[in-house]
Amino acid sequence: MMSATLLVLVTCLSVCLPLSTTSLPGLKIRMTQKGLDYANSVALTAISKELKDLQIGDQAGSKSSIEWSVTRIENRGLTLPSSSMSFDPSSNGLSWTVSGLGIDLHSHYWRVKFKKGWFKLSSSGSVDLNVKSASVQVTVSLGQSDGRPSVSMSQCQARISKVDVYFHGGQAIILNLFRGTIGGHIKDLMVGEICKVARKLVNEDLNDELAQLKVQEEIDKKFLLDYSLVSPPKVQATALDLENKGEIYWKADVQEAPFSPKPIPDLNAESHMMYVWVTDFAARTAIHNAYIHDYLQYNITENDFPSGKESFMDTSCNLFCIGTILPVLGMILPNAKMQASVRALDQPLLSIHPEGINLGGTAMIGFHAVTAEEKIHDVIKIELELFLSVTGSVLYERLAGEIIEHRINIKRIESHIGDINPDDMNLMLKAALDLGVIPGLNAIMKQGVDLPVTEVLSFKDTQLTLLDGSILIGTDVMAFREAPPQQEIQRQLQEEKKRQQEQLLQQQQDLQLKRQQERQAKLEVQSKKPEETQQPELKQTTEQYVLTTQPQILPTYETGNSPSPVPIDITKPGRISEEPKSTEKLSTTGNLGDIKPSIANKQLSTTEEPQQKQLPTKQEHNAYCNSVKNFCESSMKYCN
Repeated sequence: MMSATLLVLVTCLSVCLPLSTTSLPGLKIRMTQKGLDYANSVALTAISKELKDLQIGDQAGSKSSIEWSVTRIENRGLTLPSSSMSFDPSSNGLSWTVSGLGIDLHSHYWRVKFKKGWFKLSSSGSVDLNVKSASVQVTVSLGQSDGRPSVSMSQCQARISKVDVYFHGGQAIILNLFRGTIGGHIKDLMVGEICKVARKLVNEDLNDELAQLKVQEEIDKKFLLDYSLVSPPKVQATALDLENKGEIYWKADVQEAPFSPKPIPDLNAESHMMYVWVTDFAARTAIHNAYIHDYLQYNITENDFPSGKESFMDTSCNLFCIGTILPVLGMILPNAKMQASVRALDQPLLSIHPEGINLGGTAMIGFHAVTAEEKIHDVIKIELELFLSVTGSVLYERLAGEIIEHRINIKRIESHIGDINPDDMNLMLKAALDLGVIPGLNAIMKQGVDLPVTEVLSFKDTQLTLLDGSILIGTDVMAFREAPPQQEIQRQLQEEKKRQQEQLLQQQQDLQLKRQQERQAKLEVQSKKPEETQQPELKQTTEQYVLTTQPQILPTYETGNSPSPVPIDITKPGRISEEPKSTEKLSTTGNLGDIKPSIANKQLSTTEEPQQKQLPTKQEHNAYCNSVKNFCESSMKYCN
């Protein structure tokens, strides 16, 4: 009876791990009187069920000249008790009182022997026993042992108002004269047994179970989560507080973080059964260990994009991809697959405040093109600042998140394919984030992490509030765990798919509008220049434009034969294992040749020698590149 109740009271609130040395907690859990009242109702229901199924073994005894035995005892009815639980600050524990318990028992066989001098009496039959107004009051003190909670029975008082005994059959009329003696013996026996069993369940059985609680929580095979108790449970008049460490270590190198948790504000919150404060300490320690152990790096390939968006990493496409944002890339390296290596340059900073959760840091992104021949070209390297705004939610006892806004600030661009328009680079990075990186991160974040509650509890009427430096979760609980309904899962998937489709359409519209504005601006600039300095206007016709000379082929290297900026496994994405190494830079200083129209479907004559030109000046070269770019934008057939 007692074990189920105390487990609800203690283990429903904490999953405890190794002993902590930190004085301030990174995680705090509070049970209110409302939660204790619910725990009491659950415990009473469990006890009533156990009592209804109670099986009592054979009983026997002797006193003075009487020997008796009662066998084959049957439980025929139960008077449900009332109960209450309260916080007991004086013992730093919990007080539980059960009263008004009644139970009717029937023995199919009794036997009594009486001997007084020469007088002997022996008889048998059946007997009814009625236990009236039984009560028990138990006080359990809470403590700490090796970072885990511990319990001890500090007080037990049991009382039974009366036990009535009625004999049937045999010499029942005579034996009923002794029923008070037999009833008193049974009452004393039951009172002693109640407290004896309660002490064993609390001091031995329950502590043994608490000592077997899991002491480590592994995350991603690289991290260890420690949310052991940093102090014994604190019992107040209206609440029970558990303060846990909440620190994430690097599994292979467990060391204390060089910073400590901030004090958790004490709020007089009592409207929910349970409250959980999750400070930024856990996330900050995870980021710290990930950064110092070079874990904040990753290779991004088309496999990281959702289904239907993989083509964005192509240099040639018919609709929307990197090649349409940077046409020169599609010219120089057509039909190639882009990959990106991302590495954090400093430790990202996390902050939680009432307006939101913010994460920011500086990163280096290297873009590489992989051709069909599995040759890798170092294309662009970008140093940028990335800022993310995140919102939190609680779904089915898991703390989840979602990136709702992101912003980038390009600090430096190193291009191996010529000058890059910063606006084009911003558009490419934004599209890559919107289509691939952010949805992928959100898919992981929406899975969430388990909150420190047992598997027998489920949340309801949950409310999440952002505070300065922490997240406050207020919730009521139910003593069973529900699986997420399939309808809800399907609805969320459909909403996410619809949102991604709308993002893709918006990206395409933004690109088309930007190209139109650029073409209009270039035409206005050209119309103001002297006629002799104007570049010939390229018009889109049914003719196909070709190059009279081949574009300069950029230096390449076979995968694995020469060093690459970042070692990449072209068959699958993965984390980078080494520092970027130097590689050959792609040259763009060669003559791209003259552009002229030829009749559609006709091939360029192989015997026609390209016209040789003097090397252009930088101004002429830039003007010429703009013309080529304008031409590619006007003729999607050629760019593909």
